Amino acid sequence: MLISLLTAMSMVAKADYIEFKTKDGLCYGIDTDAKCATLSKYEGAATKVVIPKSVVYKGVAYDVTSLDDVAGLLSLFEKPDTAKLVREVAIALMGGHYVSIPCAGGGSVSSETGWDGRKKDEEDENFRLRCWLHAAKTVKDSRKAQTKQKGHCR
Repeated sequence: MLISLLTAMSMVAKADYIEFKTKDGLCYGIDTDAKCATLSKYEGAATKVVIPKSVVYKGVAYDVTSLDDVAGLLSLFEKPDTAKLVREVAIALMGGHYVSIPCAGGGSVSSETGWDGRKKDEEDENFRLRCWLHAAKTVKDSRKAQTKQKGHCR
């Protein structure tokens, strides 16, 4: 019984996972076995981005089935204290200020990291959205730093 179970487990193929970035800055993880793609992050400069239904990698189309980073950022709003912190950081960014988020054990994570401020000719709505997204990412990074380093920020 054990031998047949081990044999069956060894025959299960592990999905190939490929990461790639499109010319417009969208980063995907491709599961070649399941023929699907996960949008993992955005590294472009555009203020408006269209997420396609599918992407083509090496001539093969993969359906975009999930959004990794977005789901992680939205989960920050499940806890009222974290949602309040995201709101405070976003409002500060909208006002042109940076916020340092103190961490247990000392140190902090700054909202200044990776922030380029308001872009020339950027519409108000797009600017506010970028502020909210950057604030959520900053808070997420501060929480991740606390967890990784057992109470010490980077």
